[in-house]
Amino acid sequence: MSEPEADNLNKFAMLRYEGQNHRFDSLAGAKAAWEQLTPAQQVHATIVADGTMYEQAEIAEMTL
Repeated sequence: MSEPEADNLNKFAMLRYEGQNHRFDSLAGAKAAWEQLTPAQQVHATIVADGTMYEQAEIAEMTL
């Protein structure tokens, strides 16, 4: 997987878990919120940014 592009950091991202969408001003913000989830929640959570959906393994490896 390629790293998210730097210009995506300024666009909004959605953290999706437990049937809810949580909007953040940046991919970095969504990842920070994902890191606050329990491991059980992280397994089922996704982040959608700029038309790309990231799952647990991809989110965990993101360096922003």
